[in-house]
Amino acid sequence: MGDIHSDTPTTISRYVIPDDFEVTAEGAAKHGVTQALVKEHGLPLTEALKEFVASAQEAFTRGARLAAHQIEFGAGVIAAEQQRCGLHQELEFWDKAVRGGICTMDPLLGNWIRDQIGDVDEQGRSRTGPLGLKDCVRLMVPNSAELRRQHHTADKDAEMAWLLCKSIVARCAQTSPCE
Repeated sequence: MGDIHSDTPTTISRYVIPDDFEVTAEGAAKHGVTQALVKEHGLPLTEALKEFVASAQEAFTRGARLAAHQIEFGAGVIAAEQQRCGLHQELEFWDKAVRGGICTMDPLLGNWIRDQIGDVDEQGRSRTGPLGLKDCVRLMVPNSAELRRQHHTADKDAEMAWLLCKSIVARCAQTSPCE
């Protein structure tokens, strides 16, 4: 999260104390989060969701928009958990935030990025379709190799989405109108 005009994003990591499941070895290897870590440093789900939504609401009062990789999937998981926890006011806000959000997997965004960087096939036609977050960042954010290596941790994926949005806004500012 953060203002795209600032030098660094604001990242806050929260772990949720698992209910009825354990972090698998495969999950720990991919995301770097272990069962022991979440038991020691985790919050109850309801508390983590309330804190998350309150932070988003505060950002929205300053004109922020939600930007996420695979927004429909992630937002759906959060909405389902809000529903399960009985957080109806938070769910109402979340629905509005998601509807006005930006998905880094949007094929139109992928096409725009490819057009911007001149990603063409052997016949000189612009390639089309969605790009993964790492690909978008590789194409649009200089000197991002180390960050891309840390992909699949929530804070680093959020930082990549923030940097991507920052890069898109900067590129749009250079062209008028931004299409």
